[in-house]
Amino acid sequence: MFYLSSELIGFQEYMEMLLTDRVVIETLVDRILEFSFAFFGEYLDAVGDYVEMIWVGDDWGTQQGPVMQPQLFREIFVPRYRQFCEFVKRRANVKIALHSCGSVVWALDDFADAGFDVVHPLQGDAAGMDDPDAIKKRFGNRLAFYSNLCNQSTLPHGTPEEVRADVIRKIRAFAPGGGYVASGGHNIQADVMPENIMALFDTAYESASLIQ
Repeated sequence: MFYLSSELIGFQEYMEMLLTDRVVIETLVDRILEFSFAFFGEYLDAVGDYVEMIWVGDDWGTQQGPVMQPQLFREIFVPRYRQFCEFVKRRANVKIALHSCGSVVWALDDFADAGFDVVHPLQGDAAGMDDPDAIKKRFGNRLAFYSNLCNQSTLPHGTPEEVRADVIRKIRAFAPGGGYVASGGHNIQADVMPENIMALFDTAYESASLIQ
């Protein structure tokens, strides 16, 4: 809802209008919500019996913290996310994954309250996001997590041994009890050595022995 609506206006003007003409932003977000109902309604009517999860995306974090005042996020977007999640789960027996880059530990409770089941990618290099034990302890009974690797530092610039250590650390923290998908975080970029990609996947394939 944030990404699509801000693309229609332009990011800078959108962020200014959140403070100067909020009613316009809320009206636009409501139209995006109506579009989402129509799109996912038809989509789930067609394939809802055959899929386990749907995926939506909005980036709520910068590298250092919230992309906007958390109060605005909670007043404008969380209630509409809740409407969306309730609609989807009435329509089909599916989980809902939310993609959100950046530092979003401040919003994880809100994501769960809205009805999301999975959060991707838990960007390991963003502020407050590379403490898997604390995140698992605080949110692991409410959310599943899709990666937490340091894909801006260790994955492209570390050694295969360092990549392996990062993968092991995250699997051991997140995997017990379920609720973790090991992956490269976001898309694996062109500057990642093939050896590091192999270290990531080889270690993930060994994950059953890592959490015993």
